[in-house]
Amino acid sequence: MSVNLSKDCAEDILREMTVEEKAALITGGLPYGTAANERLGIPNALLNDSMAGINFRQLFADYCAMETGENILVSLRRCEKILQQLRETHEIHPEELDDTAMVAYEAIKKHLNGNVEQTYQVTSFPAGNLLGSTWNPQMVFRCAEALAREFDVFGVDVILTPNVNIQRDPLGGRLFESYSEDPYLTAELGAAFVRGIQETGILADPKHFAVNNHEKERKGINVHVQERALREIYFPGFEACVKQGGAKTFMSAYNKINGTACSANGELLTKLLREEWGFDGIVISDWGGVYDSVEAIKAGNDLEMPQIDNRSEVLKALKDCRLSMEELDLTVLRILKCLKEMPCVKGHRYYEIDTQHSQEAAYRAIAEGIVLLKNQEQVLPLKIDASVNMVGEGVHTLLECGGGSAEVLRKRSESLYECMRAKAGVSAIENWEEIETSDADYVVLVGKSRGQEGVDRAAMLLDQEDQEFVVHTLKKAKEEGKKTILILNIAGPVDMREYEAYADAVLCVFIPGCQGNRALADVIYGDVNPSGKLAITFPKKYEDCPTFGNFPGYNASVWYGEGIYVGYRYYDTKQLEPAYPFGYGLSYTRFSIHDLKLEKNIFEEENIRFSVDVTNEGDRDGKEVIQVYIHQNRPFLQKPQKELKAFKKIEIPANETRTAFFELSPRQLASYDEKLQAFVTEPGIYTIQVGNSSRNIQVEAEIAFRCADPYGYGEQTRIATIWSDERCREIYRKYFEDKCSIDMYNDLLGYTPDYPVGKALRERIPAEAYASPREKDENISAFFDELARIDLGKLDF
Repeated sequence: MSVNLSKDCAEDILREMTVEEKAALITGGLPYGTAANERLGIPNALLNDSMAGINFRQLFADYCAMETGENILVSLRRCEKILQQLRETHEIHPEELDDTAMVAYEAIKKHLNGNVEQTYQVTSFPAGNLLGSTWNPQMVFRCAEALAREFDVFGVDVILTPNVNIQRDPLGGRLFESYSEDPYLTAELGAAFVRGIQETGILADPKHFAVNNHEKERKGINVHVQERALREIYFPGFEACVKQGGAKTFMSAYNKINGTACSANGELLTKLLREEWGFDGIVISDWGGVYDSVEAIKAGNDLEMPQIDNRSEVLKALKDCRLSMEELDLTVLRILKCLKEMPCVKGHRYYEIDTQHSQEAAYRAIAEGIVLLKNQEQVLPLKIDASVNMVGEGVHTLLECGGGSAEVLRKRSESLYECMRAKAGVSAIENWEEIETSDADYVVLVGKSRGQEGVDRAAMLLDQEDQEFVVHTLKKAKEEGKKTILILNIAGPVDMREYEAYADAVLCVFIPGCQGNRALADVIYGDVNPSGKLAITFPKKYEDCPTFGNFPGYNASVWYGEGIYVGYRYYDTKQLEPAYPFGYGLSYTRFSIHDLKLEKNIFEEENIRFSVDVTNEGDRDGKEVIQVYIHQNRPFLQKPQKELKAFKKIEIPANETRTAFFELSPRQLASYDEKLQAFVTEPGIYTIQVGNSSRNIQVEAEIAFRCADPYGYGEQTRIATIWSDERCREIYRKYFEDKCSIDMYNDLLGYTPDYPVGKALRERIPAEAYASPREKDENISAFFDELARIDLGKLDF
C-alpha cells in the first residue's frame, strides 16, 4: 500500500510505519522543526518564535539543516556571520561571508526562491506587555493575524506563541512577552492571539505550560505552588487558549510543578489539558525541556525538541515494557493528525510580505497600548510649533524587541527624533547633548530597561546608564525651567521615585516593535489620544511586591508564598498604595462612569446582567476601558478584596455618552476550593464595582446571589460557624439542652473554633443520657437533618 500524509488518513499512515520510524517522528528532525519521512510522504514542519516576529536565527538554522542534514549546533554556527550582518547593517552581504557561512546563505537563498531581500522587510510587532495594555482583544487578534501572514511567507507552520504566563514579579526576564498580572485579562487576550494566528492556517503554540514565571535556573527548577493558585491565577490563560482559542499545539515548560517536571507531568498534560479541558492537539517540549523521553511520552508530551536521536532509548523502553506500543502509537497518531492541519501539508497561503498590512496592525496596537502615566498641567499633547530639544541615545534608537527568542532582526526603523521632526518641521525639533545649549521650551528623553530570555532583571530600575542619564537630565531641565517629557521604553515596571517628580509628562511604551516611534510621535502631538491602561501594577518600590523574598528562588526551588495574591489582588487587599495601579492610564480627555443599572437585585443561579453609562466630558474624542471588579461580602473562602471579571474598551466622541452592557456567569463568582477539588460559587452578597482602574472605582452596587451552598451546615462544619447562627443554636437546644448545655462548648470556641461540630457533639454529649448508643446516634442524626434544611441561600437583601 502506498500512503501519503497529504491524501491519506493518519491512521493509515500509522499502520504503515515501522517502530523505528515512529521513534524518529516523536523528536525534532531539524533544529527547530519536525522530522520528515520521504517514504511515507511526511514533510518537515517548521516551528519558529515569536510573538514579536520572525526569529531568523531559528529559521536560517532550519533552512541550512534541511540542505545539509547537520545538527543544531553546526547549523547555528554556519548562520552566525549572517545574523551578525543583519544586526549591524540590517542586510546580508554574501561577498563578505566565508565558506562556512556561504553554505547557510545558499540554503537561505534557495528556500526564499532567491528573494533574500524579503528578510529585511519583516515587521517587529509589539511585545506582550504592550498588547496587554491595549485591553483590546480585537486589536490583539489583528496583530496576531498580520504576524502569522509574515511567518507563512517563510514557510513556518507553528508559531511558538503566545506566552500566557502570568506577570508574577516585575523582575521576570521574559515578563515583557506576557500580557498581564491578571488571569482574566490574560485569558481574553491570549485566546484572541491564538485565533488570530490560526485564522491564517498556521498553528499557535501557547507557552510555557505552566507556571514558568522567571528565568533563573529555569531548566528544572521546582515550583512549589498551591492548587488554588494554579487554578485561579496560573491556569486560566492556558484554559482559554484551548476552549476559546482552539489552540492545536501547546508547549510544556522547563520547570517542575510541586516536584514533577512539566514535560513528564501526566496530571498536567493528560488529566487537566486533554481530559478536563478537551485539548486535542499535540504537546511540544520547550527546547531541552524533556529530562526523560519515556516518561514524557507516557505523560502526554508528544514532540521532544530539539533535534536529538532518542530512538534507541524509546526502542529499549518498548523492549523492557517500560513503554507500551499503545502509548507510542497514541503519541505518533496525535503528531500525524496535527501535521495534517499544518501548511506544510495543506499548503501555505501567503508568498509575499504585505508590509502595509503588517505595519498598520502593529501601529494601531501600539497607539492603543501606549500608557500616559502622568500629564502635569496638560503638558501633552504638544502644539505642532512647540520648540523641543530631544536628548539622549533613546530618541534615536528605541528598544523594539526583547532579547533571546523574541529578537527580530530587520531593517532600521525611523527614530523618534525623525518621526517628530517629520511632523513638526526642522525648526521646531532640536537634538543637543546638553540641556543648557538649547533654547527649546520642552525636553524629550527616553529611559530604557531591557528584558532578556534566560536572565531576570537585576533591579526594578532603568538600566544603570539610563537611570543616571534620566535623573541628571530631568533635574537639569527643571533647573533650566523647561517642561519635561519622559518616555519609558521598558520590559517591566520601574521604580520612578528618583526622578518622577522632575517629569511633567510620562509615557510608557513598553517594548513596542518597529512602529513604536511613529505611534509615540502621534501621541505626543495629539493625533492619537492615548487609551492604554496598565495590565500590571507599578509598585513604588520592589520591596512592596507580594513576591519579595520569594523570587526567583534558590537551590533549584521557588515558593509561590503569595498564593492567589498576585499583583493588584495583593496591593488592594493589603491597602498598599502603588505608584500606578493596575488598569490605570490617562487620556487627553475626561471620562466619567455612572448610572449602574442592574437587571434586578437578586439573582438565582443565573447570569448577572447590568449596564453602565460612560460620558466623555472633554472636547476630544477618546477611548475608555470600563473595568468590572467583583467583591464578595464575608466569603467562606478567603478572597482578594476585588477581582477583575469583565472589561470593555469603547470609543466615545467628545461630550457624548455611551452605554456599556455586561453579563457575568455564576462561574465568574466562583473560587477554587482545594478540599472540594472544585470551583464553587457561594450564595451571598456581592458588590459589583465599576471603574477605570483597580483603585478608581466610580460606581458600585450590591446584589444578592442565591444558589446551593457548598458550605451548607453539616457534621464537618466548624463549630464557630454553627454557633454563630442563632437558628443552629435553637435547634441544638431543642435536641440536647437537657443533656449537654451549649455553654459546654465554650472552650472549643475559644481555642479550636475550626473543630468539626459533629465530632464535638459525639465527644461532649454523654452516652449515659440515652438508653443506648443507637438512641444517641439517632438523636444526633435528627439534629443534622434539621440543620441541613436551613437555607443559607435565601438571604435578606
